[in-house]
Amino acid sequence: MTKEEIITKIDELVKDSKTFKIGMTGKKPSERLEMPDYKDKFDKIIPICSSSNERSITDLENQMIDKFSKLYPKICKNDQSGGGEMEESSKYFLYVVLNK
Repeated sequence: MTKEEIITKIDELVKDSKTFKIGMTGKKPSERLEMPDYKDKFDKIIPICSSSNERSITDLENQMIDKFSKLYPKICKNDQSGGGEMEESSKYFLYVVLNK
């Protein structure tokens, strides 16, 4: 998936949402949605892309948060441009959580 395809996919998902957040995880996305910081705040998690390379997902997360927090400042709930702690994994996901 190209960077432009990722941007298009995220834009389609978030433009009509009430709130959203972009993130990354080494867990299954469904497990991430059940964690306390998301469980009662977001309705849905949508994986955007995945990689075995943590650095590539970290870089993408930072770029997408920077872009979409500027495009949708009132509904983007990211407090920072990525960088949260993450468990080591064989597969990392870039995702969007949102409320419709």
